[in-house]
Amino acid sequence: MKNWKKDFLLAIVLLVISVFVFIEAGNFPDIAAHFPKRVAVVIFLLAAPLLGRSLNERKKEVESESEKNGIRAFIPLLSPLLYIFLFFLKQVTLFLH
Repeated sequence: MKNWKKDFLLAIVLLVISVFVFIEAGNFPDIAAHFPKRVAVVIFLLAAPLLGRSLNERKKEVESESEKNGIRAFIPLLSPLLYIFLFFLKQVTLFLH
């Protein structure tokens, strides 16, 4: 397994865990929820660039192997990422109101 694959899987796992922790921290009392939510946001913010870097490395590898694949190679990867991002954004907006 290439390094970008490991980075990609780690980033996805960290993003899912951070969203889960953020949601579950909503069940805590108000003051007790601040720390887990902040940790979840920090993990999310650190995992997002890792995901971007792994996708960039994948893009470089794909381009070196074949120039004809183009954006079609990334569409299956972007759908779950977009879903996670929108779900997290929904939870954050619900938290702020």
